[in-house]
Amino acid sequence: MEEGLFIEKGGNNMGYIVDVLSVMNVFDDNDFSEKYDTIYFHSNENLKDIFSEIDVTNKDVLTVLGSGDQVFYSYNNGARNVEAFDRNKLAIYYYYLRTWVIKYFNLFYPSILNKKYIRTLLKLVEPHSKEENIALKFWKFYTRFFSDEDTRILFSVSNNYGINELVDKAIIQYAKSYNVDISKNVDFDKKYDIIFTSNVADYVLQDENQLKIYRDNLSDLLRGNGIIVRCHVINGIDSKMERRIFLEKFYSREISSRDNKKVIGLVYTKRKKR
Repeated sequence: MEEGLFIEKGGNNMGYIVDVLSVMNVFDDNDFSEKYDTIYFHSNENLKDIFSEIDVTNKDVLTVLGSGDQVFYSYNNGARNVEAFDRNKLAIYYYYLRTWVIKYFNLFYPSILNKKYIRTLLKLVEPHSKEENIALKFWKFYTRFFSDEDTRILFSVSNNYGINELVDKAIIQYAKSYNVDISKNVDFDKKYDIIFTSNVADYVLQDENQLKIYRDNLSDLLRGNGIIVRCHVINGIDSKMERRIFLEKFYSREISSRDNKKVIGLVYTKRKKR
């Protein structure tokens, strides 16, 4: 599995400069760049209801990184260890920005995203790892290179971001993050009790073979009695093809909202081998 941000081949740790410059791919809508994409400011999932249904206490969790919300919720609900994956490398940098906002401003989300706000935050940061230091360099370089309007375009923000806000300060335990597309042929060397996939499947539903690779990767990553939590975000897709392909290897059950009983996700459990 390709790890994280940070160390380029040959021991070069200046990759953050390439990453900053590659943000231009997002603005140009460059179809040749699968590694850089719009950053999700927050999750559209109903995480409070999902985590009231899914017990992560003392569990090893793998989650899509996205906005970082699932990582914070996992740790806040007692997960033993949390690791994250995302094909968008910029999500990993944003995750570090989120941790600093929590740590130094005591806020769950940034209150504003512009150069002045980010620079004020960065002055407070005291990095305690090589990865955190590289993320700090990324954001410092970013604020020199891009405008406030660029930042507004870079982030995807909805009006309902407050639905998942944690009132108590989130627990900060840095999750090991992998810059990887889990729907591609990838080698894995670990297994997990719970995997949160958000709506990753929605992005691979156009290709049945790719959906099968995605399913098989998840199966390989999951311990025998583990579960996959697949969420329906707002206007999410409920695909018959996905259910058909996953039911070849998994049982499924629905997760419903506590308020209106609307289905907000699925839980997949491995079928026992005969």
